[in-house]
Amino acid sequence: MVTVVLLAGATVGGVLLFGDDEGSARPHVGSSASVSGSPGPAGSGGPAPGASPGPTGTASPSETAGGGPPTGFRREEDQAGFTVDVPMGWERSTERDSVFYTAPGGAALIQIYEITEPGLTPYEAMRETDSYVSQRESGYQRIRLEPVNWRGSPAAELEYAFPRDDGTVRHTLVHGYEAQDGRRYALLLAAPGPDWEAHQQVLGTLLMSFCPAGFSCAPDGRVPGGQSPG
Repeated sequence: MVTVVLLAGATVGGVLLFGDDEGSARPHVGSSASVSGSPGPAGSGGPAPGASPGPTGTASPSETAGGGPPTGFRREEDQAGFTVDVPMGWERSTERDSVFYTAPGGAALIQIYEITEPGLTPYEAMRETDSYVSQRESGYQRIRLEPVNWRGSPAAELEYAFPRDDGTVRHTLVHGYEAQDGRRYALLLAAPGPDWEAHQQVLGTLLMSFCPAGFSCAPDGRVPGGQSPG
């Protein structure tokens, strides 16, 4: 049974959180995405044949991770235990175990959290989220759910969209991966559907610049000792 699943962008600048302790779905900003229950067929949680060579989004490797942030971005050494480049003017907030960076006006947001369910792979977490949310959000459209090669560790991406009550469309991508120390992180970007392409640099910069505390992440998306994402 799913304990907590998040759905980015169901509210203006926020997250709709589903939980057994909540009775019914209601707006709530944030939570660690802890998904429990049956993970599905054995062997389906890791990278599969035909896995994408890397995550979506665009960013200049020379300007992220080991280099400086791209123009229009600032580097945050977040007290939650990671470094990340975010757009200038986006405001930081926290709720439960999540860290948010929200655009002025709340139309787009970044959410970062740790997948804490023991033994759950990033792909299984994305798959369970897809299954749960698709049953509860009218008009939900899964764009893709697939494993990706990222920093030499298990990774997966879930991309989806759905109509909101005001008639607009919300587009979301969640990138889950396992760091070298075994911790699993989810990096999420949500934005209005018509503006999704305009947010590709934000997405690419998020993925390329994110680095957990205690790591030395190379500018090309590698962690020394790991593999390149391609």
